[in-house]
Amino acid sequence: MDRRSILPIMFAVLILVGMASAQTTLTSVITIITSFICRLITVLWGIVAAVAIIVIVIAGVRWVGSAEDASARAAAKTTIIHAIIGLIIIAVALAIVNWAVTGTPIDRTWTFAC
Repeated sequence: MDRRSILPIMFAVLILVGMASAQTTLTSVITIITSFICRLITVLWGIVAAVAIIVIVIAGVRWVGSAEDASARAAAKTTIIHAIIGLIIIAVALAIVNWAVTGTPIDRTWTFAC
């Protein structure tokens, strides 16, 4: 065989190896991005849940502290209700994002697969 007939074969092999390497690199990048999004969502979920619990506690203290003032009691009750509704919305959003990113069923929402 002369060099002219081997050259296209070598070129084809190099292209196939390069394509396989590029696919591996792309898969690695996608895995890194998915892992980052997963951890970011988990951290944000913890922060939002902590803020909601703090708001509920503060509203509870305001409710207890408003002995005779009916309007302050109603405002504290409304704050508690809104904080609980916010927690429910965040939990549903977390379940939807978990299902969209990882493909896990809704019943395994609290075990985010990072």
